Amino acid sequence: MTIFKNDWEKTEEVYKLPIHIIENIIIQAFPETNYSYQIIPGGCSNINIKLNLEGINNPYLLRIYIHNKQAMYKEKNISKLLKNKIPIPIFFHSGICDGYHFAINNYISGITLRELLLKNNTNNIDDIMYQVGKILSIITSIKFKNNGFFDKDLNISEETNKDNIITFFKNSLNLIDTKKLIDSELIHNINIYFDKNVKFIPNNNTESSLVHGDFDPANIMVDNINGKWIVSGVLDWEFSFSGTILWDIANMLRYSFKT
Repeated sequence: MTIFKNDWEKTEEVYKLPIHIIENIIIQAFPETNYSYQIIPGGCSNINIKLNLEGINNPYLLRIYIHNKQAMYKEKNISKLLKNKIPIPIFFHSGICDGYHFAINNYISGITLRELLLKNNTNNIDDIMYQVGKILSIITSIKFKNNGFFDKDLNISEETNKDNIITFFKNSLNLIDTKKLIDSELIHNINIYFDKNVKFIPNNNTESSLVHGDFDPANIMVDNINGKWIVSGVLDWEFSFSGTILWDIANMLRYSFKT
């Protein structure tokens, strides 16, 4: 069984991107600059590359958007909203090269909280989770006029309600990829369970706070500073939307039975 997305890595897809495209992007962002780079494994939707430039001590992160090109704009706007509020990637440069949307961010050091929890070798885990909770409280303090899904400029393009949540759920279970991973009997039982509990989905969700959308240990970076682990960054905001904090709490707790 997957633990903290431990089997979700798509590193085999990373190497299908031609090297000359990666180099063209770097040259466009930093012309006439000597560089070296290292592809970072573990991305599920995008390609992340650690980029070192000659004469600059701190590395950058080159992020190439593969599945959702508009996510680059959304993440850039989220970064502006939360800059200096929580540890989050800061955009230094963004653009389009050879048809690929990309961004240059500061490189956030450390390992994922997922890795740390699986190693189970820290003595201040309660303190780390307190930091995570505090960060989540700051995220949810950002309010919007309505709930719903963002366009690239963080305008609400589609409001969320009980009907489209139900539709999304039913459609997800009918996807070909879902049926490849889950047998028909289990899908049938999931449907029964959902229908039995659908009454608990609120009819009118009036909460309109910023929601990360994929808030779990795989997207939270931690670093050991002077012998103490701290949260160094919250990554991957492409699924963010306006709604209730309960979405992010549920995401964080969905693996709790494995810890």
